[in-house]
Amino acid sequence: EHLEHFQRELDAYQDRKNRDQLDNLGHESDLMSFMLVGYRDFASGKVVLEPRFRKAGEFFEGLAYVQILKHYGYINTKGELAIKPQFLSAKDFAEQRAAVLIVNKHNVERWGFIDPKGNMVIEAEYHNARCFCEGLCAVEFRSGWGYIDTQGTKVIDFKFDVAGDFKD
Repeated sequence: EHLEHFQRELDAYQDRKNRDQLDNLGHESDLMSFMLVGYRDFASGKVVLEPRFRKAGEFFEGLAYVQILKHYGYINTKGELAIKPQFLSAKDFAEQRAAVLIVNKHNVERWGFIDPKGNMVIEAEYHNARCFCEGLCAVEFRSGWGYIDTQGTKVIDFKFDVAGDFKD
């Protein structure tokens, strides 16, 4: 019985090794380990979404950002993809908006905002962005931070060195 178990493990290892195609590496230092992230129910401790994401955020407004391979998208609480992985980075949803990093129409990486359906609702033109709070979001534009509303209208000029979440 132990010999059969050992042979199965050896066969499984060989199958994984053949699938991995490690001979395609430029150099062994190109290999980098990473952990996969899943979700556990806080109260029961039970795993509800198996680890399968490189990175994952918390659920806000029914969606959580996840990184699959190199891109970020969003899943719903059932673990289904709600917004396909297509972003270079992503932040949590707040007030029906989430900041996402893309290569914009000017071919530069900039932050813009999507709605829960994945539609770009505020153009990607910001160097950095936080999350919406109290109807406003701190964004960095050129060399200063300021605030926009959920429609993308500038509310407080981009003249600050730093900015945090807007709270009353």
